[in-house]
Amino acid sequence: MKAWQSNHFIANWTGSVLVLFTCAIVAGFVFYSLHHQQDVLRFNLPYPDVFVAAVFTGFVMLHLLRTTGPQRTIRSQKILATAQFSLLLILLLWIKSGLILILSVVYVASLVYLAPLIVCLALALVMPLAYFATTPTSYDLVNTLLFIAYHLFALRLSYALLDERRANERNKALLQELSATQVLLQDTAKRDERLRIARDIHDSLGHGLTALNLQLELAQQLSHSAQPPLAQCKHIITDLLAHTRDTVSTLRAFDNIDLKQALTTLIADTVHPVTQLHYSERVKVRDARIAELLFRATQEALTNVRKHAYATRCDISLWRQQQWLLWRVEDNGMGISHHQWGNGLKGMQERVMQLDGELTVTSLATGTRLDIALPLGAEADSD
Repeated sequence: MKAWQSNHFIANWTGSVLVLFTCAIVAGFVFYSLHHQQDVLRFNLPYPDVFVAAVFTGFVMLHLLRTTGPQRTIRSQKILATAQFSLLLILLLWIKSGLILILSVVYVASLVYLAPLIVCLALALVMPLAYFATTPTSYDLVNTLLFIAYHLFALRLSYALLDERRANERNKALLQELSATQVLLQDTAKRDERLRIARDIHDSLGHGLTALNLQLELAQQLSHSAQPPLAQCKHIITDLLAHTRDTVSTLRAFDNIDLKQALTTLIADTVHPVTQLHYSERVKVRDARIAELLFRATQEALTNVRKHAYATRCDISLWRQQQWLLWRVEDNGMGISHHQWGNGLKGMQERVMQLDGELTVTSLATGTRLDIALPLGAEADSD
């Protein structure tokens, strides 16, 4: 997982360096044209070099803000993309140079992470057509077709990279789920084995020692000559019985399922979105059904956040309030309405209802909140 994150980081910054290099070349040719050619600008402004440099710099900075650094919400990404598109239009409408369309190729290729395919295709077709329709040059048709091909080729490569990235993220999520499930199964198996040993000790050794102790008491009452040896035997049996009870109590004291460790493994190394677990020490789960429900609910919630919410932050909380066990997952992405419930959320609700609990889905102004409330019984609570 660490290697995957490192490769992803290197790929992002390599792409940024290539964008900087491409923009620098385009800007260099534009500045050369400003000083050695006539009618490069459609309209004149004072200090054109300064204005052109400012627009180029703004375009590059907005691109870097969108594609590098910390993950941003879908709303902030759309604002940055809109601002970058505005600067691109300024360059296309102001400078009569087909090289500006190279920046359009860069922009459209970076939109695959944000805009639907139909929008990307429309921009890839419309921008070259509109530019050469308003800017007569030699070989208009050839240039238009070439730049459309450049746009489509860059778009295809970007979607291939996007598919590969999503596949890597799915594989990473599956590995985390597999590791977390293994932790939960191992802990449940250990808990069940401890309880089985405790029951066996109590049912066999404990009952046998109790019967033997009663027989020794009877022998003491019937035989006066053997009082000292019998008293010593009774003392030993009493100590063994006490130790047996302590051992059984100790084994039963560790009958909790380590759900916290399983959830920690599930969210380990998750960076998109940044996920935090808040697990109250008062929460101790003994019922395997409750542990499985909360584990599967967390899996489903994280999957929805990664695929649909476009969130940058996700908080998972588990705490106890009076006789209720409360679970919550909250993100800062896109909200969800009740009619958008998929099979995952419906299945989660069915499992919650089987345990007499309640599932609540709340669409917030900046995200979604899922709440599960389960009544605490003798099988799933502890202070």
